[in-house]
Amino acid sequence: MKDIYYGLIVLLPTITCIAVSCVVIYVVGIEDASRRERFRRWVVTHVFSGIIKKKTNNRDETRWLFHDIDLTEKQELLSKVFVLFLSLSMGLVANVVMMFWQILLLDVTYSCEQNSEKTKDCFEYKPWNSKPSETFGRDPIDCNSAAVQNGTVEVVCYKLVFNIGLASGASYGGFKLAMAVLNVATTLMLMASNTRTVRRIKTVVFLVYLVFVVAIMVIHATSFRVLFLSGNLVFILQMITAMVIVVYFVFFFPWNDFIALRRERNNEQSTGLENPAANEPGDNVV
Repeated sequence: MKDIYYGLIVLLPTITCIAVSCVVIYVVGIEDASRRERFRRWVVTHVFSGIIKKKTNNRDETRWLFHDIDLTEKQELLSKVFVLFLSLSMGLVANVVMMFWQILLLDVTYSCEQNSEKTKDCFEYKPWNSKPSETFGRDPIDCNSAAVQNGTVEVVCYKLVFNIGLASGASYGGFKLAMAVLNVATTLMLMASNTRTVRRIKTVVFLVYLVFVVAIMVIHATSFRVLFLSGNLVFILQMITAMVIVVYFVFFFPWNDFIALRRERNNEQSTGLENPAANEPGDNVV
């Protein structure tokens, strides 16, 4: 089987799942803004229940809390947050689904043994290829050839499998890892007291992400991939999912608005404590 078909085995189910999700979102909200908003809020509060919550008090008043910040009175900001969360959930779904299908159907290795079983196809490995169209049309190489055996030609091998248990566990683990990291990122970002601190945190997150990407590229382009990628593919895919989601979360959410709201709330509470009489009803003089 040619190289391109192994890529399609992962990409086609992923694209189908994403397309179906987009169609559902479109159909639910078509020509009905209120239903679209209700659906958006339902999805977000179920996927990111640890970050944004719906609270109802004894008077049946609904309050929307981002962590511990009340956004109920800020309808424009609240709507923006739900849109960002919905797009974040779509990105999360795309990453998790791609991870699921790859682990479910493909076993990827970087070694080509002599007399390798016929169910495994091996191809010449080229990390930096300027002509991907030629690469995707390649036929498998012979693992018994001299170039492969003496290490002159590096290889990547694919084997069709069906690992439903491993795929389900890895995907769920990747989702839970992303949620845990998002909760930590929310707490850290809301600890910032001003915009300068927010910029510093974003810089640190970007540098960590850059180091992670460079490390993956170096491993992928050198012989280290045989040691790291073959045995730790599930963990690396989970880390990639978590890092992509966190970078989007940190850089695109309106943290300065959240911090301003928290500062405003703290100031109101401080004023109330300093002037308790201001919160008491005045005496009626007849």
